[in-house]
Amino acid sequence: MAIATQTEPTTLAPPTGLDEQVEEGRRQIRADGYAMSLGELASLYDERELEIQPRFQRFFRWTIDQKTRLVESILLGIPLPQVFVSQRDDGVWEVVDGLQRLSTLFEFMGKLRKEGPTLAEPLQLTEAKYLPALDGVRWTDLSHPLRIDFRRAKVNVSILNRGSDHRAKYDLFERLNSGGARLSEQEVRNCILVMENEDFHDWLQELSAADSFRRCVAVSERLEKEGFHTELACRVLCLSTVDTRDLTQDIGPFVTERMVELAGAADRPRLESAFRDTFAILDDDCLREQAFRRYSPERNDFLGAFLISPFEVVACGLAHHLLRGARRSDYSATDVLRAVKGLWSGNGFLAQSRTGMSAKQRLRTTIPQGRTLFAR
Repeated sequence: MAIATQTEPTTLAPPTGLDEQVEEGRRQIRADGYAMSLGELASLYDERELEIQPRFQRFFRWTIDQKTRLVESILLGIPLPQVFVSQRDDGVWEVVDGLQRLSTLFEFMGKLRKEGPTLAEPLQLTEAKYLPALDGVRWTDLSHPLRIDFRRAKVNVSILNRGSDHRAKYDLFERLNSGGARLSEQEVRNCILVMENEDFHDWLQELSAADSFRRCVAVSERLEKEGFHTELACRVLCLSTVDTRDLTQDIGPFVTERMVELAGAADRPRLESAFRDTFAILDDDCLREQAFRRYSPERNDFLGAFLISPFEVVACGLAHHLLRGARRSDYSATDVLRAVKGLWSGNGFLAQSRTGMSAKQRLRTTIPQGRTLFAR
């Protein structure tokens, strides 16, 4: 029996819109790559031709056991995952992904620099699964042949070359670090903001530590550690200033892109004034964390834990109008309390708050609703 085979068409199909987009995307991202030894990378780091952002260390939380396993893998000849770097205009490579691996290796070799000019204390390993004799070992304890083997170990380095789109390294960093257990979405965003504008990042952290804001937003210890307060502060800054017609993508990428824009050209005094005034209004005995919990008209009480939907309506709605000339004195705590309770009396808001609705769908209702609710 004859078997039918699929053949390629004899004529080539004309380029499509997708072909053109792929070609344009490739022009924006110019990449190169090759294998390098750890010794070569260490030399580049010594000469300050390879830069590791020291402040990123606070966002990565490797334990001594994880660091030991990495060194063990190298000594056993296990291949390392590739490292991504971005080439600056001055030729220096900035590490985009692979920071914890490289910093661990440089720490073990006694080369890792702190934020100042001094070197970090050389890493002392612990017992490992296949090499229990690593317990207590430092770089100087390795034999000469083992040090040579270690320095000669190879890692593939992918380089975003000069000429790549300015945002390519941020997008690459986000794609490589999102969706896993390594960093939360906000921790990824913090790293991106440090890359874009370190001073803006520090300002944002100070803003999210405001006492009135913290009193109004009560979250779990786990979310606190993952930077959820900063995430919420970002949402206020982004969603109070956005044109609602631009709410067309998922909340995570939208907030990241918007925060990078603000880092480059934000009127910080104006944003800070609106943010602090918003939570000064809400920081009242009759409101505080109750403003962001579910209200039961039947029980005349606020129930449960923090909810993002009322936060988007109330905090972002108030901030929107304060940014546009409204005064703090225009909103009394009792008036805001009455408005918050009224939210839960209609079916519209309840429908937008139900479990399973995507953030993109929800925001199309909550953001305009907050602006209408607090219009003066």
